[in-house]
Amino acid sequence: MDEKDIQILKSLEELETTSTEAVSELTGIPLSTIHYRLNNLRNEGIITNERLDLDLSEFGLGVTILVEVFTKDDQSHTESGQVISDIEG
Repeated sequence: MDEKDIQILKSLEELETTSTEAVSELTGIPLSTIHYRLNNLRNEGIITNERLDLDLSEFGLGVTILVEVFTKDDQSHTESGQVISDIEG
C-alpha cells in the first residue's frame, strides 16, 4: 500500500460513497487506476466488503475505547481497575 492507495481510501471515506467516478474527480487519479488499486486492496484483505470497512490493523492502527465505570460500593479506583483488567476479552 502506498500514498496513492491511502489517498483513494481517504477520498472514499470523505465522500462517503463507493463511487469511483467521484473519487477520480476529487483526486485526479484515472478511473482505471482506482479500479485496479481497489481490486488489489480487496485481494490483500484491506477492504473487507463493499461497505468499505477497513482492516485497521493493516494500517498499524488499533482501536482505543474509553469507558466510564461507576461502582455501587466505595471500592477504590485501584481495586476497581484491577477487577476490570482481570476480565477476559
